[in-house]
Amino acid sequence: MSPDRVPVPPTKGMRTRQRLLDAAITAFASSGYRDASVARIGTAAGLSTTAAYAYFPTKDHLWRAAVSADLDRLRARVRETPIDPARPFASAQLALVAALPTHPLTRRVLVEGTPDELRLVRDHALVAETTRFIAAGLRERQAAGVLGADADPEALALGLETISFSLLLTTLRAGLAGDPDRVAGVLAVIHAAVGGPPSAAAAVVPPPAPPTTASSAHP
Repeated sequence: MSPDRVPVPPTKGMRTRQRLLDAAITAFASSGYRDASVARIGTAAGLSTTAAYAYFPTKDHLWRAAVSADLDRLRARVRETPIDPARPFASAQLALVAALPTHPLTRRVLVEGTPDELRLVRDHALVAETTRFIAAGLRERQAAGVLGADADPEALALGLETISFSLLLTTLRAGLAGDPDRVAGVLAVIHAAVGGPPSAAAAVVPPPAPPTTASSAHP
């Protein structure tokens, strides 16, 4: 923010909308889309059902806004984590996984979400920013002579972003962290793409996969 700009305090309507979003994030994370009613969310936010619909015309609008708001918060959390240029992909992935327990709505979407809901995550600025972090780390590896001069860091970062998203879903949904041979195989492919593995001291130990469920987040 420019030093000349004075922060504008939120209006009453903005505060009410935020309170409603906070209640929606909590309700959708704990109960899922189907079982979390707008009436219950409104009550938790101190609003009538009619007043809640004045801010979001449908339950689906409220759901999407809640998912987006939770992703915004997750993005802010991940941005606080430095990306290690020696292992840009792994450090970006681990920062995201480490932050997920405090964002149960995003985690629920990743574990149970439909393809349309997963696109909400994939198309969010969080993913694009992670791609830029990975590209910056790859450029540093290239400047240090670890990554070949003919490699395209941006193209590699986009490919690694796709692998990252797929790996995250597999870890959460299928327990990939419990299959060390597959984890080692994925890391070997990644290391080959980015010019070799990091030092032994920087070896990645995948976190254990959380329990999964087969139900849908939003039928």
